[in-house]
Amino acid sequence: MKKLGTHFNRLGFTLIELMVAVGIIGVLVAGGLVAFRNSQQTARDARRRSDVDSISKALEQFYNNTNAYPAAIASIANATYFVNAALPLDPLNVAPSTYTTTTSALTYCVCALMERTTRGNSSSTACAYVPTGGATATHFCMSAQQ
Repeated sequence: MKKLGTHFNRLGFTLIELMVAVGIIGVLVAGGLVAFRNSQQTARDARRRSDVDSISKALEQFYNNTNAYPAAIASIANATYFVNAALPLDPLNVAPSTYTTTTSALTYCVCALMERTTRGNSSSTACAYVPTGGATATHFCMSAQQ
């Protein structure tokens, strides 16, 4: 006489095994997305710092040529000061993520709002400098160097 039910053929995974595998994959994907988002923010902030530096250098070059800073930042948006003959745009280019500039014949202030709020050197767009990495360092600014 044969005993029934003593031999099982396991040809697949149980529901619990599949749920555990999907759960592990979900945790890994969530961690990867957070890391990817942080790296994108850091890259955009680095671009902002570079753009502010480029605008500052163009303003200094204008000052060296004319002995005064321009009354409006748009007056330096040409091939003499920028390779593509236009002012750099913020990577997101939507308010409030735009570059803020204030100029006069004697001084200027160029600022960018940082996504990672401790990556700046200023607490506002008025070149109010604070220690780098401070809790209120929400902007990266450069001012007149002459």
